[in-house]
Amino acid sequence: ASPEDRVADGTTDDALGWIDGNGSEPFLLFVHYFDPHLPYSPPAPYDTLFYPHYSGEIPDPYDLTSLPLIRNRGFKQLESLSPEDWNRIESLYDGEIAFADASIGTFLKGLDQRGLLDNTLIVFMSDHGEEFFEHHGFEHGHTLYEELIKVPLIFSLPGTVPDDRRIARQVRLVDVMPTILDVLDIPVPTEAEGVSLLPLMAGSERIPLVRAEALPPEIAFSEDLLYGQEQKCLSAYPWKLVYNIVTEEASLYNLAEDASEHENLYGRAVPSQAILDETLFGLLFSISDTWFVEMVGGEEPHRYDIRIEGKDQRGPAPFSIHKFIDARGNILSTDAFGNTDIKPYSIDIRDLHVKDPLVLAFKMEKSRVSVVFDIRIDGKPATNRTFVGGSLSRPVSMPFTERPSDGDVRGKARATDKPAGPYCIIRLDRSSYGEEAAIELDEATRRELRSLGYIQ
Repeated sequence: ASPEDRVADGTTDDALGWIDGNGSEPFLLFVHYFDPHLPYSPPAPYDTLFYPHYSGEIPDPYDLTSLPLIRNRGFKQLESLSPEDWNRIESLYDGEIAFADASIGTFLKGLDQRGLLDNTLIVFMSDHGEEFFEHHGFEHGHTLYEELIKVPLIFSLPGTVPDDRRIARQVRLVDVMPTILDVLDIPVPTEAEGVSLLPLMAGSERIPLVRAEALPPEIAFSEDLLYGQEQKCLSAYPWKLVYNIVTEEASLYNLAEDASEHENLYGRAVPSQAILDETLFGLLFSISDTWFVEMVGGEEPHRYDIRIEGKDQRGPAPFSIHKFIDARGNILSTDAFGNTDIKPYSIDIRDLHVKDPLVLAFKMEKSRVSVVFDIRIDGKPATNRTFVGGSLSRPVSMPFTERPSDGDVRGKARATDKPAGPYCIIRLDRSSYGEEAAIELDEATRRELRSLGYIQ
């Protein structure tokens, strides 16, 4: 059935019916309640439960057939709605939540009637929230404000999970799988990025680290890829950093003092900003292929002029992220040094004076894109002072092209092998995460997941 045809009571009936046919053996069941989504159309009495006396023009069901166009225009068409109209829209959404909540209660009662409630681990979670113009937007998938990424998470298993404990600190959805395995005494795979929350449930103040994580348990990562401009976010309560990949604009919020996220503190000498910057871009540089251009002047500064272009079979290829990293690991904008001319398909940095190590890191919007480099040091083509990959091979001419498929471009040179400055070393770090899925999905499943927004 399509998402519009799923209703909560029917989902409960289907889930309990499946259990009746399979519940005699250990099972894992994912019950997906889809009701709190457009169109907002709760059944009676939930349709009038929260705003019974509305007399405006917002219909039931409420849908927005022109929503893609409205998104593209920045939601301007919604500015004319009155507070009563917004209350009406929210009341229909709240009605869907209440209807789903009642149906989930019926599901839990059904488990109890079947003698399964006391020996079944129940995990309640959501993948996103919904915006109702708090930040001049609507629905979800377009921003990373708290109304969209702060979601509930509940575990229940009598005798194992305390039924009176509420964890105040921030946790993450990536922690759900390790927690389930830990509760069931199943070893957590070493490649899992989350951590078990069971120690917190048992009353511990901290989560023991059993290995190095991409992010420590105190930091959550979120991203927006569904609509509009791509954005990335790190949350380390109370601090929250949001970065727009397209515009390179950043926002920093203190959620303890500004829960509504209306005061952007980025650039105001907040000590946590540098740490979050370094952590965010370190993560982004590690989870997909990243090019690095390392420059060292040596005993005295030398002038670097750099032009970088991306190209694929169809022509110019766009960049996605480009940042400088100084010798102390600080993340700096590409316009922090020299004269820069940044275009979607090229990076031009002129008159960049370098003494201490400075690295230009950048990512291409698509994988397997060829990159053309033109490096000049002190105004001269740097053919003899430019090195590639761990082998430190030298280009035969300037400019020159490197491809991700070329083995020589990969690998990090040992410090003892590096020449005296001035020099430039170019390398491509391939992500350890790769791009291969663990399973192959048939086309029907892919269509279903696309309709739900889970894959692109």
